[in-house]
Amino acid sequence: MAFQKGVAQTIQIICYDSETPTDPDTPVAYICADDDEEFTETTNAPVVVGSGLVTLGLTAAEMNYDSFTIKIESEDLEDQMVSFYTEAAYTATRAGYLDAAISTRSIFDPATDIVKAKDHEGNPFITDEDVASGVWGAEKREVTGGTVDDISGRDLTNLDVAVSSRAVAGDAMTLTGGERSNIATAVWGATTRTLSSFGSLASDAAAAVWSAVARTITGGAVSSVGGKTLDNLDVAISTRAPSGEYDNEMAHLDADVSAVPGNVWGHTTRSLNVPIPTEISARDRELIA
Repeated sequence: MAFQKGVAQTIQIICYDSETPTDPDTPVAYICADDDEEFTETTNAPVVVGSGLVTLGLTAAEMNYDSFTIKIESEDLEDQMVSFYTEAAYTATRAGYLDAAISTRSIFDPATDIVKAKDHEGNPFITDEDVASGVWGAEKREVTGGTVDDISGRDLTNLDVAVSSRAVAGDAMTLTGGERSNIATAVWGATTRTLSSFGSLASDAAAAVWSAVARTITGGAVSSVGGKTLDNLDVAISTRAPSGEYDNEMAHLDADVSAVPGNVWGHTTRSLNVPIPTEISARDRELIA
């Protein structure tokens, strides 16, 4: 806040001892204009009010500076200094700026009044459609006032290009040169592929494999499942046993089995590994009797 310039004022200053408001002992006030380098004692002495508050009455002459600093010296505190600013009183001319008659101001009412636009020749547009028609109907538009570094300058440069030098739609739709023309070849030619997500692919593949009536196993290393399965299936039929040999073996087996009882009971002597009991049991006696 600024004080009025050239008018006597009473100012207030709070004196501190470090951070504590403290009453100064035997204070003396000095004033110095900010465009001066020397402090001079004020006309009036400062008055201690209490709780560190000091009041000082300044004369009109002392208030006739644009800005000034007050210094309070005392026996118990360090010098206390505060700066103040002044402002000239309102003149009749300045006051007249505020005292303008309402009738001198614009009476434009945005709710009822109409603003009419004009074309580049100064002719007013009658309707909104005329404005749009005038803008879009112009055969030539010039962008002026722009430099190369600003938007209008760049727009002007970019627009000033022959149409024949621009690309046609087909250029952006045709794959030419480089890897763009070999996308399919590059994809299918890759020896390994990493699938990040299968979804139902795994189950569908398994169902298709196991439900196939015939399967052809090709390739596969010797140590792989496919390789071993292929080796085991790829055996010449001529190396397998004919059915006749199987029938002969079964006939020999039947003959040997039928001869077993005769061979057993036909022996005149037999060796028993388990000793025969020497006493006849009571049950055996009953059977003998």
